[in-house]
Amino acid sequence: MQEVNVLEATIQPDGDPIPGGPYDVVIASLALHAIVGQNLDSPEAETTYELLYRGIREALSPGGHLIVGDQVDTLGLYRQLKAMERAGFSDVDCAWRQDEFYVAGGRNAE
Repeated sequence: MQEVNVLEATIQPDGDPIPGGPYDVVIASLALHAIVGQNLDSPEAETTYELLYRGIREALSPGGHLIVGDQVDTLGLYRQLKAMERAGFSDVDCAWRQDEFYVAGGRNAE
């Protein structure tokens, strides 16, 4: 059986890798919209999501995955997925959506 390490950390959307990596999988559950914040205009929200995704991707092992279960808040889902792609994720897709809630993810191709 492979060892599982759970990390609880304060994360800033600044593009720096999240601490403690590299990780094979990062799961963000109802967290990213709160980290990004609610009082942003769309261009600022897009930039902030991209920096947040970049920091997560930088902490992933090559081939590692990000799985996000969150809600659409300051930025629509399509634009969030595009920010994930710009941050360097590949195979970005939404697996499920109901109303403002969704599950999506991507892979670190590096």
